[in-house]
Amino acid sequence: MLRQLHDSPLRLACAMETVRTIDAFLANTYGIADPSTFDILSRKLEGVATTDRHAARLLRVLEERNVVYAEQGSTAKVDARFFDLTAVPPYAGWIHELKRACILDAAVALTQLISDLDITGPVLDVGCHVGYHASWLASRTHLPVTGIDRSTRAVALARTIAATHAPSASFEVADFPRVPGTAAFEFVYSVDGPYFFKRGNPQLAAFFRDRLVEGGVFAVVGEAWPPFAAMTTMARELSLYPLLSDVVGGWMGQEFEGMPLLVFLKSSTPLDVSSTLDRFDAVWESNFRTYANLTSTSRREKTQAYCRARALAHQNH
Repeated sequence: MLRQLHDSPLRLACAMETVRTIDAFLANTYGIADPSTFDILSRKLEGVATTDRHAARLLRVLEERNVVYAEQGSTAKVDARFFDLTAVPPYAGWIHELKRACILDAAVALTQLISDLDITGPVLDVGCHVGYHASWLASRTHLPVTGIDRSTRAVALARTIAATHAPSASFEVADFPRVPGTAAFEFVYSVDGPYFFKRGNPQLAAFFRDRLVEGGVFAVVGEAWPPFAAMTTMARELSLYPLLSDVVGGWMGQEFEGMPLLVFLKSSTPLDVSSTLDRFDAVWESNFRTYANLTSTSRREKTQAYCRARALAHQNH
């Protein structure tokens, strides 16, 4: 099935009704509503910082984070503060709107993966933050979905929201690679979370591979950019075989941005795989470029998921 999906021009496409339902869930539940930019975010924070101490702290940490990243210094401490401070409404929504298109499209792709591969659970979300993907998938599929994150504050907010919207979702604080419990998972995924392959450190990928059942699926969004030869070699040495690559994302409010979606199958029996990963963006340029430039396409719908939903509807008619 993964090979068939990879060879499909539309790959992980959902019906327009489903895409809009996911979009509404992210907007209404988490405040991830519109494409945004750092300038828009800064103006919002500056507008409330004089009366809201939390907004003022978040603004300072954002500035500090930019300096640390520019100087290529150690970001661990400032990132920890940043992710804690962004786990408070409405700022969680404001921050995540910076990557709204990728968040939305990843939710659509994960939904379709679970459906097409007939995943029956349990499911693990690595680096879930406030739980938007885990809660959506749990509410949609009713599967047991566990989200793990390093931020205590993010996990607390995720639990609060899930209590109302996704009873089958649970959340735990975990400092990777440690994960609470000993459960084996059928599907493990991470969206813009920790690096598993990019920095040549296979221990983290090996840990989560061991949490997968035989034949389990490992999906990573935002891991790296091509060429993927080294990643493919590392994954195969870990008995993780890349069978599907795709791209998620679209208009971010200031520019177009895409993230690779890479899907691996755990197999103790060696599989014959081609150079799947390097073909991840084959669907980005042709169809999406035309769709995104149509005057009838709204800013909010300039994403790969919306593009494919429209193409799917046209195909079905």
